[in-house]
This record gives sequence, structure tokens and C-alpha cells, in this order.
Amino acid sequence: MPVEIITHYPNKGVKETFKVGFKAALKIADDNDIIITKEADNTSDLNILDAMIKKINKGNDVVLASCYAKNGRIENASWYRLLLSSCANLILKIFFYIPEVNTFSSFYRAFNAGQFKKAFLAYERKLLTQDGYVCVVEMLVKLSKLPLKITEVPMTLYCDRRKDASKMKVWQTILGYFKLIWCALWRERKFENEALRRFKSFSKK
Repeated sequence: MPVEIITHYPNKGVKETFKVGFKAALKIADDNDIIITKEADNTSDLNILDAMIKKINKGNDVVLASCYAKNGRIENASWYRLLLSSCANLILKIFFYIPEVNTFSSFYRAFNAGQFKKAFLAYERKLLTQDGYVCVVEMLVKLSKLPLKITEVPMTLYCDRRKDASKMKVWQTILGYFKLIWCALWRERKFENEALRRFKSFSKK
């Protein structure tokens, strides 16, 4: 299978990386293909990839690798980072309740290519608008507004496998989460309804 490496010089950040990566993947993917996203710092467990793919093949549209799911866990994280992560995830879970979803910020995900393509087109250029790591949560929340089946696979997150310090700016990201909550509650509803209408129209074709 040919491999294409796409690079950004300079680094354009998480949002642009996802945009370019998804556009490239969707350009060549068939509807029955599976798109995988994953962070590149070795913290996620590749052994669960088969379980994620099986979930997609059983009819799910989005599968998350979740350290907050039952039997999931985080290893070798500082108490400070673990506390902030747990509190942020709890706040997101309260404001953006999604059945069967316990983690919101995981990069490690599997997507049914056909369904994700319709979602990507339904939101036009606004599936990813937030900067930094917040866009990962934004994408999940927006996908949850569409008739997609979203579920999880438990994962162990190995924080000690990261060779360099995390590039995530913790407090900036948390403030970004609150901005996302504000946008979702007061600004995005009309656009989400339009995206839902477009998604359903694609499904009828």
C-alpha cells in the first residue's frame, strides 16, 4: 500500500493538520474505508486498533480510544496533570453529554469514511474552527449533533512514553473549552441545524 507523507513548514498547528489530513484521506477513501487519527507521541496503545476497527465494521461511525471508559486508565501522569485532565473532561461531559462517550479530547479515533465524508461536507468549512487542541473536542461535539453512532474502546494512556514535553498549553486549552461551551450554547445552534439538514440530504442520495 503506498504511503503519502504530508508535511507543514512551518508547523501550522492541530486544526490545520486535521483539515489537510482529512481532505487528503477523503480524496482517496471509499465509503467502506476506515480513517484513523492518532497522536504521534507513543502515549496511545496500538494494540486496541483491531477492537476499534471491529466496532466500525459492526455499524458504528466513530470510535474513540478512551482512557476514561470502563477498564481504561492513565499511567504515570503527574497528579496535577491528572487532576486538570479529569476536571476538564468532567466539565465537557456535563455540558456536551454524548451517550457511550466518556472522553472528549482523545486524538486516537476511527471513522467510517463514508459517514465522515458526509459530515465533513455538511459542516462545510466549519467542522474545525477552534485553535489548538480544543478543535479535537469541537469536532466530536459537532459530529454528535448528526445521526452518527459514536462509541468507545477502553485504552491505557502511557504518559511516560512521551519523549518530549507535551506541546499542549494546559490553561490556554481549558479556557478554549469554556469558549467552545459558550459558542455551542449561544452561537452554533442555527448552523448545526443547517448541517443536520445537509447531512440528511446527502444520505438520501
